[in-house]
Amino acid sequence: MSESTAQALGSLGELLKFPCEITFKIIVEAEHEGVLEAACALMEKLSGQAVSRALTPRRSRRGNYLSYDVTAQVSSEEILRGIYTGVAAISGVRHIM
Repeated sequence: MSESTAQALGSLGELLKFPCEITFKIIVEAEHEGVLEAACALMEKLSGQAVSRALTPRRSRRGNYLSYDVTAQVSSEEILRGIYTGVAAISGVRHIM
């Protein structure tokens, strides 16, 4: 995790009141199959609750990337950090916001 990402996550913990529902935008490379399922499984494992996601991804202008909206109930700053770092480490994930 970069220093700027760590700083941003630190400030998120100060701004949010836990537990809270957060919608994450996950951008993946279009040719990677199963990336969203892996990301959702990790988020469910960390949060201990089911996540909801948009059924239809949005495709980038050139078709190289897909973006998904995934909503999860986050109960602590540690879980929030785990979701960001864990999902970002999955092969094929380009960004998580």
